[in-house]
Order: sequence, then C-alpha cells, then structure tokens
Amino acid sequence: MSSATNLTPLELELPGPILYLQPDAEGRQLLIEFLHHDLPAFYLIDLDQKEITNELTVTTEYKNIVLKDFGEDYVLTQRFSDQNNPNSVEIFCFRWGAAEPYITLTHSQILDHGDHWIKVPHSMFVGKTVTIDLNTGASTENEYEPIPPSSDVRYPIAYSNETPYFSWFEKLLKRLGHTPVKSCEYLKQGNTILISYYVIENQKVSNHLVILDSKGEVLDRYLLAEGLKGIGKYTFFICHNHLIFITGKQTLNVIEL
Repeated sequence: MSSATNLTPLELELPGPILYLQPDAEGRQLLIEFLHHDLPAFYLIDLDQKEITNELTVTTEYKNIVLKDFGEDYVLTQRFSDQNNPNSVEIFCFRWGAAEPYITLTHSQILDHGDHWIKVPHSMFVGKTVTIDLNTGASTENEYEPIPPSSDVRYPIAYSNETPYFSWFEKLLKRLGHTPVKSCEYLKQGNTILISYYVIENQKVSNHLVILDSKGEVLDRYLLAEGLKGIGKYTFFICHNHLIFITGKQTLNVIEL
C-alpha cells in the first residue's frame, strides 16, 4: 500500500494473479490478463474513464492460452502445443464476452500481426505466408502495415548495480532508509521522477516504487512485491500521463500524474 496520500490511484483488485498488462497502440486502453479459477481471463480498461469496458472468460479447453494482441472487438491468443517445437502453436481469436473462439488455427505460428490481421505460414507451401483477416477469419490478399509503437507508452530504463549510475540511486534511496540491490528502473515524466528498486528484507528480495517531485521530495511510495526469487523488468510504465503498476500480484494501480 501507499505510504502517503499525495496521489490518489485507481486500485483494482483482481480475483487472481495478474499475468500480463498490455496497452493499445494509442495508450488509451489497457488489457489485463489474469487467472480466475486457474483459467486465463481478460479485462479491457479505459484508462481515461478508469472503468472496465469489456471482459472475457474462457472454458477449460483453452487453459494455458496467453495473450498476443487485442482490439475493440477481439482478443488474440496463442498456446504452445509442442514442447519440442516452440514455433508450432495453436492460435485462438475470441470476441469479447464469448467463451469460444471464432478463429482457430493449429500447428501454426504468428509471424507478424497488427490491427485486425495476422500473418502465418502457409499450410501447404513451405516458405510462403498467408495473411488472415481477423474480422472474417479468411485469408486475404490485402497488404497491411505493422502498427508502430506509440510514443505515448513509455517504459523505464534499467540500471544494474554494475553500472556507474547505480551509486546515484544508492545516495538518493539512502534518505528513505533503503539500500538498493541488483537493479533500479528509472523514468522521468514531466516534473515527476519514478524509481523502482529492490532491497533485501528478512533475507528476501522486495520490490519498491517511489514517486518523487523535481526537487527530490517523496510524493508516494509503494511496496510492489516481496519474497521474490529474482528481479523483474518493466515493473511500471506510463500510458499518456497514467502511471501503471501492480501491487501484491493481483492489484492493478493507475495513477494520473
């Protein structure tokens, strides 16, 4: 939980651990993949309105699927079907609210994808590809361009304890009574400084997030996770002016900076 009250976040507690967060190309929507009764489930969040606009739960037949992409009217997932061949996957595309997929491809692979399309290997001709229209599920001759990453979605830069910059984090975080280890993630948004760092507590690794103003004064602090075996990557990110991170494995936090 936060140790201060300067910033008021949206806190959405999910019924199970959060597996993945993915913003859309414009950084206005966020898809959450989480476990519900040991099955993958999905929420679509409108970041401006801070509300759930769509959701998807699937049947046990589609256990172990993982998110690949999404749109206003679909969720694209895949499942690795052959442990000896990571390039052979099952592809399932769902409509929001529908427990069964409207597109299923087996022994395939997503080579490329974009808004309402995927490119997969041709089922009969080696070296050739097919583009599938996700509106219809049919192959198409149309040419599509991948969607470039949004400049409004920003991820922090990681600095390991082997870099010369790490001493700066050590001095700064010492004021908070913490000695960082392993790595720190850093991002500046306007006049706000965001730092995710790791400390040893009770002989275990904990991950913390501190939010500072341009003068280095603490605006808020969060315990992201504790009892960790290692460190993570992109423990927070920014969509437009929204700070997004997870606490306690299953609580989504969205703060408007």
